[in-house]
Amino acid sequence: MKKLFFLLITHKSAVNIVITSLASLLLGLFFAFIYTYRFSITFLILFILFSILGTIINVGTSIYYDRMKIAWKILPIIFSELKLNKETSRITVHCIKKANKEQYVQLTPYYPVGGGQGREFPFTQGITGKTFRTKRVSCYSIPEGKSLEDDHLERWNFKKREVKQLKQDRKSYFAYPIGSFGDYADIVIYADSSDPNCFCENGETYINAIEKFDTLFVHIISSIFEIEENN
Repeated sequence: MKKLFFLLITHKSAVNIVITSLASLLLGLFFAFIYTYRFSITFLILFILFSILGTIINVGTSIYYDRMKIAWKILPIIFSELKLNKETSRITVHCIKKANKEQYVQLTPYYPVGGGQGREFPFTQGITGKTFRTKRVSCYSIPEGKSLEDDHLERWNFKKREVKQLKQDRKSYFAYPIGSFGDYADIVIYADSSDPNCFCENGETYINAIEKFDTLFVHIISSIFEIEENN
């Protein structure tokens, strides 16, 4: 049932269009056969049933799986608890877009600066893609003296035109997987910083982030999204 609700919320506009179209068609047919008692009763019942179905879907998806709004409310709490600097760091949530095509999408804007929501990436790119594939927490800092462009072209499978679209002052990165979607993580919490020591393996912020997620955040987020935690 939870997978059904997630499918419906991610295709909510299409579902609404289909249901509305069917309801309108049935209503039209109802009036077309208004003088035929048997048809009029049949189509009236079907019209009512489709209308009820549309209402249930809209209410159900808004209650259970409006992931973007829920995630956006959680991000400021995580950001504050990790004691991240608003001048140097940002955080967002990525989720599976098309598992069969190995794609993920940025679910929320970056907090606190905004932007980026809706961008799609393959699993082969970046620390986030790596985390979706491995379902293991990752961190990384660009080596001193190396540019972001050179680093991402050599290490993270980006193309030059794609690198140009990235924020160029980023120096360190963090990605934490939550839940499972088949062979991949269900969602990934991603953060980056212009401070090269923020998310390096020996960095205090990185260690603090791991502890916070392992002891608190992963359980809260898994509970809210009703997803299974990674083993």
